[in-house]
Amino acid sequence: MNTYHENWKQLWKHVRTAGAAAALLSLALVGTGGAALAAAQSTSPVDVVQAFVDASNRGDMAAMSALADPAFGFVEDLRQPGSHTETLAELQGHLAQLTVLSLKQTGVDTVLLDANLSGPSLPPISVPFHESYAVTVANGRVVRMVETIAPETLSALGSLGSGSGTQAGMPSTGGGSDGMLLTLLALGLAGILALAGGTLARHRSLR
Repeated sequence: MNTYHENWKQLWKHVRTAGAAAALLSLALVGTGGAALAAAQSTSPVDVVQAFVDASNRGDMAAMSALADPAFGFVEDLRQPGSHTETLAELQGHLAQLTVLSLKQTGVDTVLLDANLSGPSLPPISVPFHESYAVTVANGRVVRMVETIAPETLSALGSLGSGSGTQAGMPSTGGGSDGMLLTLLALGLAGILALAGGTLARHRSLR
Protein backbone atom coordinates (compact mmCIF):
# COMPACT_ATOMS: atom_id res chain seq x y z
CA MET A 1 0.00 0.00 0.00
CA ASN A 2 2.80 2.38 0.92
CA THR A 3 4.50 1.62 -2.37
CA TYR A 4 1.22 2.38 -4.17
CA HIS A 5 0.89 5.73 -2.41
CA GLU A 6 4.51 6.64 -3.10
CA ASN A 7 4.14 5.83 -6.78
CA TRP A 8 0.90 7.85 -6.94
CA LYS A 9 2.61 10.83 -5.28
CA GLN A 10 5.53 10.66 -7.68
CA LEU A 11 3.17 10.44 -10.63
CA TRP A 12 1.14 13.42 -9.39
CA LYS A 13 4.33 15.38 -8.86
CA HIS A 14 5.36 14.77 -12.47
CA VAL A 15 1.88 15.71 -13.70
CA ARG A 16 1.95 18.95 -11.72
CA THR A 17 5.46 19.73 -12.97
CA ALA A 18 4.49 19.04 -16.57
CA GLY A 19 1.31 21.04 -16.17
CA ALA A 20 3.19 23.98 -14.72
CA ALA A 21 5.72 23.85 -17.53
CA ALA A 22 2.95 23.73 -20.12
CA ALA A 23 1.19 26.63 -18.46
CA LEU A 24 4.37 28.67 -18.38
CA LEU A 25 5.05 27.85 -22.04
CA SER A 26 1.50 28.86 -22.97
CA LEU A 27 1.86 32.12 -21.09
CA ALA A 28 5.19 32.75 -22.77
CA LEU A 29 3.70 32.13 -26.21
CA VAL A 30 0.68 34.28 -25.48
CA GLY A 31 2.96 36.97 -24.12
CA THR A 32 5.16 36.82 -27.20
CA GLY A 33 2.18 36.96 -29.54
CA GLY A 34 0.65 39.75 -27.51
CA ALA A 35 3.90 41.70 -27.59
CA ALA A 36 4.17 41.26 -31.35
CA LEU A 37 0.55 42.29 -31.79
CA ALA A 38 1.05 45.27 -29.52
CA ALA A 39 4.18 46.24 -31.47
CA ALA A 40 2.26 46.05 -34.73
CA GLN A 41 -0.60 48.09 -33.34
CA SER A 42 1.70 50.68 -31.81
CA THR A 43 3.38 51.45 -35.15
CA SER A 44 2.80 55.17 -35.38
CA PRO A 45 1.82 56.94 -38.62
CA VAL A 46 5.18 58.73 -38.49
CA ASP A 47 7.00 55.37 -38.43
CA VAL A 48 4.94 54.12 -41.36
CA VAL A 49 5.68 57.22 -43.45
CA GLN A 50 9.38 57.08 -42.59
CA ALA A 51 9.50 53.42 -43.64
CA PHE A 52 7.68 54.30 -46.87
CA VAL A 53 10.20 57.06 -47.64
CA ASP A 54 13.13 54.77 -46.83
CA ALA A 55 11.75 52.12 -49.19
CA SER A 56 11.29 54.76 -51.89
CA ASN A 57 14.87 55.98 -51.50
CA ARG A 58 16.13 52.40 -51.80
CA GLY A 59 13.96 51.79 -54.84
CA ASP A 60 12.42 48.87 -52.95
CA MET A 61 9.12 48.50 -54.79
CA ALA A 62 8.07 45.43 -52.82
CA ALA A 63 8.47 47.23 -49.50
CA MET A 64 6.61 50.28 -50.84
CA SER A 65 3.77 48.06 -52.00
CA ALA A 66 3.60 46.36 -48.60
CA LEU A 67 3.38 49.75 -46.89
CA ALA A 68 0.81 51.20 -49.30
CA ASP A 69 -2.94 50.74 -49.04
CA PRO A 70 -4.58 49.08 -52.07
CA ALA A 71 -6.43 52.36 -52.65
CA PHE A 72 -3.22 54.43 -52.48
CA GLY A 73 -3.30 57.75 -54.33
CA PHE A 74 -0.64 60.42 -54.86
CA VAL A 75 -2.37 63.76 -55.49
CA GLU A 76 -0.15 66.06 -57.52
CA ASP A 77 -0.03 69.77 -56.76
CA LEU A 78 -3.07 71.24 -58.51
CA ARG A 79 -1.01 74.22 -59.68
CA GLN A 80 0.79 71.95 -62.12
CA PRO A 81 -0.62 71.71 -65.64
CA GLY A 82 -2.21 68.31 -66.15
CA SER A 83 -2.03 67.39 -62.47
CA HIS A 84 -3.87 64.25 -61.45
CA THR A 85 -3.91 61.52 -58.81
CA GLU A 86 -1.30 58.84 -59.44
CA THR A 87 -1.51 55.18 -58.49
CA LEU A 88 1.40 53.53 -56.70
CA ALA A 89 2.59 51.98 -59.95
CA GLU A 90 2.66 55.40 -61.63
CA LEU A 91 4.49 56.91 -58.68
CA GLN A 92 7.08 54.15 -58.69
CA GLY A 93 7.81 54.90 -62.32
CA HIS A 94 9.63 58.15 -61.52
CA LEU A 95 10.94 58.27 -57.97
CA ALA A 96 13.44 60.81 -56.68
CA GLN A 97 15.62 60.75 -53.58
CA LEU A 98 13.99 62.43 -50.60
CA THR A 99 15.95 64.17 -47.87
CA VAL A 100 13.52 64.49 -44.98
CA LEU A 101 13.61 67.93 -43.37
CA SER A 102 10.77 67.28 -40.93
CA LEU A 103 8.22 64.62 -40.24
CA LYS A 104 5.47 65.26 -37.73
CA GLN A 105 2.10 63.83 -36.86
CA THR A 106 -0.69 66.35 -37.35
CA GLY A 107 -3.68 64.19 -36.47
CA VAL A 108 -4.72 60.72 -35.43
CA ASP A 109 -3.92 59.33 -38.87
CA THR A 110 -2.19 62.22 -40.67
CA VAL A 111 1.46 63.17 -41.04
CA LEU A 112 3.14 66.19 -42.61
CA LEU A 113 6.31 65.33 -44.51
CA ASP A 114 8.67 68.14 -45.54
CA ALA A 115 11.54 67.20 -47.84
CA ASN A 116 14.04 68.22 -50.48
CA LEU A 117 14.22 66.16 -53.64
CA SER A 118 17.25 65.26 -55.70
CA GLY A 119 18.04 63.09 -58.68
CA PRO A 120 19.43 63.26 -62.22
CA SER A 121 16.02 63.40 -63.84
CA LEU A 122 14.82 66.46 -61.93
CA PRO A 123 14.87 69.71 -63.91
CA PRO A 124 17.84 71.95 -63.04
CA ILE A 125 16.72 74.88 -60.92
CA SER A 126 18.64 77.43 -58.88
CA VAL A 127 16.92 76.63 -55.57
CA PRO A 128 16.40 73.40 -53.61
CA PHE A 129 13.61 71.24 -54.98
CA HIS A 130 11.46 71.62 -51.89
CA GLU A 131 8.08 69.99 -51.35
CA SER A 132 5.73 68.91 -48.57
CA TYR A 133 3.20 66.10 -48.43
CA ALA A 134 0.10 65.68 -46.32
CA VAL A 135 0.04 61.93 -45.74
CA THR A 136 -2.91 59.86 -44.53
CA VAL A 137 -2.17 56.53 -42.85
CA ALA A 138 -4.69 53.81 -41.96
CA ASN A 139 -4.06 50.36 -40.48
CA GLY A 140 -0.32 50.80 -40.77
CA ARG A 141 -0.42 51.68 -44.48
CA VAL A 142 -0.11 54.86 -46.51
CA VAL A 143 -3.46 55.65 -48.10
CA ARG A 144 -3.00 59.12 -49.60
CA MET A 145 -0.28 61.68 -50.23
CA VAL A 146 -1.15 65.24 -51.24
CA GLU A 147 1.75 67.16 -52.78
CA THR A 148 2.47 70.85 -52.26
CA ILE A 149 5.39 72.41 -54.12
CA ALA A 150 7.18 75.13 -52.18
CA PRO A 151 6.62 78.65 -53.63
CA GLU A 152 10.31 79.21 -54.38
CA THR A 153 10.52 75.86 -56.17
CA LEU A 154 7.36 76.54 -58.15
CA SER A 155 8.69 79.96 -59.17
CA ALA A 156 11.99 78.44 -60.30
CA LEU A 157 10.15 75.81 -62.32
CA GLY A 158 8.03 78.52 -63.89
CA SER A 159 11.17 80.28 -65.11
CA LEU A 160 12.21 77.26 -67.17
CA GLY A 161 11.40 77.23 -70.85
CA SER A 162 8.74 74.58 -70.35
CA GLY A 163 7.09 76.42 -67.45
CA SER A 164 6.07 74.53 -64.35
CA GLY A 165 4.84 71.54 -66.27
CA THR A 166 7.21 69.17 -64.54
CA GLN A 167 5.67 66.44 -62.50
CA ALA A 168 7.47 67.30 -59.35
CA GLY A 169 6.91 65.70 -56.07
CA MET A 170 8.03 62.46 -54.64
CA PRO A 171 8.48 61.40 -58.23
CA SER A 172 11.30 62.78 -60.28
CA THR A 173 10.22 63.47 -63.78
CA GLY A 174 11.36 64.33 -67.24
CA GLY A 175 8.61 66.91 -67.60
CA GLY A 176 11.06 69.62 -68.67
CA SER A 177 12.57 67.58 -71.49
CA ASP A 178 9.10 66.49 -72.61
CA GLY A 179 8.00 70.12 -72.80
CA MET A 180 11.08 71.05 -74.81
CA LEU A 181 10.47 68.15 -77.21
CA LEU A 182 6.88 69.25 -77.73
CA THR A 183 8.07 72.80 -78.38
CA LEU A 184 10.59 71.61 -81.00
CA LEU A 185 7.94 69.47 -82.66
CA ALA A 186 5.56 72.41 -82.73
CA LEU A 187 8.24 74.64 -84.29
CA GLY A 188 9.05 71.97 -86.86
CA LEU A 189 5.39 71.59 -87.76
CA ALA A 190 5.05 75.38 -88.09
CA GLY A 191 8.05 75.44 -90.43
CA ILE A 192 6.60 72.67 -92.58
CA LEU A 193 3.27 74.49 -92.81
CA ALA A 194 5.02 77.75 -93.72
CA LEU A 195 7.03 76.00 -96.42
CA ALA A 196 3.93 74.35 -97.80
CA GLY A 197 2.12 77.69 -97.81
CA GLY A 198 4.98 79.36 -99.69
CA THR A 199 5.07 76.60 -102.28
CA LEU A 200 1.33 76.84 -102.79
CA ALA A 201 1.57 80.64 -103.20
CA ARG A 202 4.26 80.27 -105.88
CA HIS A 203 2.14 77.78 -107.78
CA ARG A 204 -0.79 80.17 -107.67
CA SER A 205 1.36 83.08 -108.92
CA LEU A 206 2.61 80.97 -111.82
CA ARG A 207 -0.97 80.34 -112.81
